[in-house]
Amino acid sequence: MSKEQFNPSNEKYKSVGDLPNEQRSDFVNVEGGFVKKEATKKLSEAELEAKVVNTLKQKGITSLDVLHGQAEQYDKERKELIEKIKSGDDRAFREASEDLRADREVAFEAVKDNGSVFEKLPESLRADREIALYAIKHHGGLIRFAAEELRADREIVLEAIKHCGLYGQFGNIFKFIPNAFRADREIVLDAVRRDGSALEYASDELRSDKEIVLESLIKGGSDALKFTSKKFLADRNFMLEAVKRNGYSLGDASKELQADRDVVLEAVGKNGDAFKYASDKLRADREVLLEALKTSHSCPIEDASKELQADREVVFEAVKRNGCSLKYVSEELRADPEIVIEAMAHHAHNGPKYILSFATKEVREMIEKTLRSA
Repeated sequence: MSKEQFNPSNEKYKSVGDLPNEQRSDFVNVEGGFVKKEATKKLSEAELEAKVVNTLKQKGITSLDVLHGQAEQYDKERKELIEKIKSGDDRAFREASEDLRADREVAFEAVKDNGSVFEKLPESLRADREIALYAIKHHGGLIRFAAEELRADREIVLEAIKHCGLYGQFGNIFKFIPNAFRADREIVLDAVRRDGSALEYASDELRSDKEIVLESLIKGGSDALKFTSKKFLADRNFMLEAVKRNGYSLGDASKELQADRDVVLEAVGKNGDAFKYASDKLRADREVLLEALKTSHSCPIEDASKELQADREVVFEAVKRNGCSLKYVSEELRADPEIVIEAMAHHAHNGPKYILSFATKEVREMIEKTLRSA
């Protein structure tokens, strides 16, 4: 007999034992017959509820008493959690119950202690202006988790820019705020003064604003020029100002300006390593190389002409600045003991033995023998 044809109300069924085998597991015997198992469960729950209600009445406990007790317990847990947060327990908030993490005062204290928890707050609290401001003062990039209306709040956006922190992180702000702010001169100027690469997110009009572009070169390197109008790269007056702020800007200048002696001298005077961007002619200019050596952190002589790499006076100055320069000079000067020893004396973190490896074999062996016998 299939389950579809089975009728438990049939008078021939007096107990579970009378039922077809395939039906027996769904029923249970009770006084006077049998019922579905689900029915006994509901009956048990009803009986238990009635028993609880009766017991509470006998003890004189009302629902108000229960609610009051729950409120006291919640308040106790809440105060304990706030104290843990204030004492610097980083795990306390994350391990708290959902109800406590949704409590405004608890969330406020947690954000004041560690703004990064802001992204884990319920949506309603991420729409709370005061909480959002505290979080954003911890790190401006957290604006991405704020409610939409707060991401359109100019004061909050300015705070986010002010507290962005790490270079290259302004994308986490501009990508999540209305596009109108990309054309806001005050906001963009503030951003590029903190990180020049933020120019990438400015409007086309502001990326052609001379003051904003020049300001962007001071912080964050010369990469900002990749996002500006190409007309500036061939503008001599502009590029003179640009290389004064960041010598590496020479790398983005037009070929004509990379061959302009005044522009190149300004660039290497600011950052000697910009020497590599100069034209072939200027990389053979003795004065330009000597100027670059004064501000370089590496070995500009590597990019100099063969003539300058063989100029004893220039080479002597180069190895005094950085012993590794010996690697790039003429063979004749790598065989000059005085120059080799000068280079060894200015080995920086490489060690004199490493510098000595660039000398000619004869000089190297002579110096090694002298050091062993000393």
